[in-house]
Amino acid sequence: GDLLFQPFREGSFDRVFCISVLEHIPDWKRCLVELARLLRPGGELFLTLDVNHSKPTGSPGDNLAGGFWIGMDEAKELLAGHAPPPAKVLCNRMPDGTELSCLCLRYVKE
Repeated sequence: GDLLFQPFREGSFDRVFCISVLEHIPDWKRCLVELARLLRPGGELFLTLDVNHSKPTGSPGDNLAGGFWIGMDEAKELLAGHAPPPAKVLCNRMPDGTELSCLCLRYVKE
């Protein structure tokens, strides 16, 4: 199903995994809401995403072709409230000069 409109009832799962996908979805915030909707109380969402250290590069039509919708500002927003302080985003430089990070977050539904 579409990550923004999953065909499952609310609270259907104990665990949901979203691995290196969210950064390629323009409406990633709404996607997070949908993934959380699928969790039972006490359920866990495991999320990894690549962060582009420059400004997000997404544009309509390229979200599956390498566009990044999550940059440093969005990564810091995700870390706020979901990681113990001091939450930091560490950087890796790719051979082509692109600076990326991989964030791993665990969210537990109350």
